[in-house]
Amino acid sequence: MNAKPMPPIRAAQRRQLGFSLIEILVGMAIGLIGIVVIFQMLTNWDSSRRTTSAGSDAQVSGATGLFALEREFKVAGTGFGAVTAYQVSVAALMNCSVSAYDQRLPTPAFTFPLLPVSITPNAISGGPVTITTLYGNSDFLGSGISFKSSTATTKQLSNSRAGFQLGDVVIATALETAAAPIQCAMFEVTANNDPDLLTIGHAQTGTYTTVYGVTQPSYYNAPSGAAAAINNGYLFNLGPSPALMQWSIQGGSRLVKVNLLNASTPAGEIADGIVNIQAQYGYDTDGNNIISSGEWTSTLPTPTDWTKVRAVRVAMLARSQQFEKNYVSPVPTWAGGSFTMFNMDNSLGATTGATNSNPNDWRTYRYRVYEKVIPLRNVIWPNT
Repeated sequence: MNAKPMPPIRAAQRRQLGFSLIEILVGMAIGLIGIVVIFQMLTNWDSSRRTTSAGSDAQVSGATGLFALEREFKVAGTGFGAVTAYQVSVAALMNCSVSAYDQRLPTPAFTFPLLPVSITPNAISGGPVTITTLYGNSDFLGSGISFKSSTATTKQLSNSRAGFQLGDVVIATALETAAAPIQCAMFEVTANNDPDLLTIGHAQTGTYTTVYGVTQPSYYNAPSGAAAAINNGYLFNLGPSPALMQWSIQGGSRLVKVNLLNASTPAGEIADGIVNIQAQYGYDTDGNNIISSGEWTSTLPTPTDWTKVRAVRVAMLARSQQFEKNYVSPVPTWAGGSFTMFNMDNSLGATTGATNSNPNDWRTYRYRVYEKVIPLRNVIWPNT
């Protein structure tokens, strides 16, 4: 038999010595470099993920807020938009001062202007404005119905009281013979069973059952009757649930709306992350039915011809919640100009100088602008 020769003992020992110290250190260095690269990649990925996620949240907030406000403008003027067609000898009925009453309020008597849309500027130029819209929800679409006689608790219509249901909220405006300033009054229908088929009542009563089957007190009728003495004029039916909706920015970053004609309903938050809102009227000065670039204004002329207020353009500024250490944001702009920027603590923001990676500095966050032109169709249609 041929036996395989055994390797030398010294050669076998050399193969069993393993890695040298230098080889181990080189391997560790390579591993550490790999770990550093991996963690750097993870950090960059997480930062990008947070920025993308926060940007998506801002996009949702901006789109939601603009969509909700657009719906308000589309219904603004419902029930009384035709009031622009009823001009009196001394002034327009639109923008009359409405004397109103709501027994649920600490101070029940109040007034508001009869306007589809009202833009109230901020005390700080460029700061978020307050927008108020007024509209009704009557099932009966109609224009002003004339009434020929009135008491503090009744109105006698000229032709028919059809369409005026128990529970409907109505605004009474003066006739052409009225003297300036034009007065209007709001009341709630609590009776429509007079045998003359013309008279509706609006006395304050304990409770009554509306045509919709709801038993409720007459919230909008004062104990002494209508505050404004209007002998004859026009009635505009706003239905059982009118809305005088006020839109504003609360807490520096929340878009909030509240119905000023429903004291029992708390303010509702529409979108978070909205830090500014701007709006302008489109006033057709030359009457060509086109709003040119020079016809957008934040302040309407006095007196205002509301047949020329054709649209409103609005812009919302949404802010990302992600703090960006190395990001310096430019001042966001919209069609009406630049926004006035505020820091996270609602202090007036700087536009120059270093940010110092300060989380309170507005420039260390990203922004999105959402804007749209919205026609006031309930004011346009009755005058075409």
